[in-house]
Amino acid sequence: MCEMISSGKGILIAKEVTIASIEYETNIDEFTLYLKFSQKLSMKEKNGIYGTIIIESMMEKEYTFFNCVCTKINDYECTLIFLMVVEGKYQIEIDEIPCSSIEYVINAEPVPMSLGAFLPKKNRIDGENIDIEFETNEKGIEVELSSDNGDKPLRIFENVFFNILDYLFIAEGYYPYIVNEKFVTQKIKVEILRRQQYIYVKGNSESHWTKRLAAGRDIDLNRIYPKYLDIVEKNPLIIPVMRNVSHNNNMYAELILCNLIQCVEGYMRKMHIKDKYDKNIVKNVKLIIAEALTSKCEIPSDAGVDIDQINNSVCGCVSGINKPSFMECLKMAFELNENTKLILLKECREDKINKFYNKSKNIRNQFSHMIKKEDVFCEGLELSKVIKKYELLLRVLVLSDLGIKICGLKELVNEIDNLEVF
Repeated sequence: MCEMISSGKGILIAKEVTIASIEYETNIDEFTLYLKFSQKLSMKEKNGIYGTIIIESMMEKEYTFFNCVCTKINDYECTLIFLMVVEGKYQIEIDEIPCSSIEYVINAEPVPMSLGAFLPKKNRIDGENIDIEFETNEKGIEVELSSDNGDKPLRIFENVFFNILDYLFIAEGYYPYIVNEKFVTQKIKVEILRRQQYIYVKGNSESHWTKRLAAGRDIDLNRIYPKYLDIVEKNPLIIPVMRNVSHNNNMYAELILCNLIQCVEGYMRKMHIKDKYDKNIVKNVKLIIAEALTSKCEIPSDAGVDIDQINNSVCGCVSGINKPSFMECLKMAFELNENTKLILLKECREDKINKFYNKSKNIRNQFSHMIKKEDVFCEGLELSKVIKKYELLLRVLVLSDLGIKICGLKELVNEIDNLEVF
């Protein structure tokens, strides 16, 4: 399709505007569309060239460009950027196109992929009524998602596919790139050319496949899918943070660590930590304090003190007694199960565990409260090791909660512990 839509002549349909006799040229690498008009554009026409744009080619072909934004326009020329293009005429949002199936080809060259070798060729997500097939070919691994109960909007298939990639990323340690994407609508197979997120583009996945924590044969997609949805609903930032750590080398290292530490704290509070006391006990404590403040605090009326404001602040602090502290959250995370305990085994043996937790707290406080940088992990090797350990902890926490068998963890922890400066 790339060659077919590169350039030509035709008719432009955009919003409520139809412009006859145009010349067009596309640059798929940069996702830009250049238009040249035979007649001077009216103001209405200029204002209507955005969003979804359809070109009816003189070659009896139709192309729909989605999410177009005009970057340059004058009376006779226009340059746009777009996010997606498909062959055919679609006057609805691409996410809503009814499909019977969708196909992706994914690869990770030069990283060897285990998915085709270990995942069952046929899988099913009962909650979405979607069947999934994996097939290895010369281009990589073909992933087909199909519906057995009628057409579904394209976004349903895409959500399932990218969710699967996310939790396979947690197991494998990297994202594959997407070679191509096609969907079937009204029995016609249509290719999508899409401006991909950087993590799904060739060359942007880290080649660290030896960090695999779970084999494909131990991943039951149907069983873990609803569990995964529950995790990301409660912790919507955990996957984006882990993506950035794996694929973004430009962030300030201490800020990366702070983000990971805060993710661990948030994850534990959402997934594993319950209130310490019955809510009625906390409520009664608040009532006692409120009564004492209002009846026994003798504050002059002209002191400028709002007793109700003080009362609310104190009661807000009291609510915190029902939750574990930040340090308690970290300790509970690293001591949650036999796998998480392995990550700080060296620190425990060398009696450095408390220093590890204190430095973690100081890093977090440095950014959360903008306090003086003091007693934190040294930049360089020590900081790098700690980042890897927190990243590993998050992966182990998620995989454990999904019920996926973890393998190779001890070797990976030893690899981190034995890192040296080159």
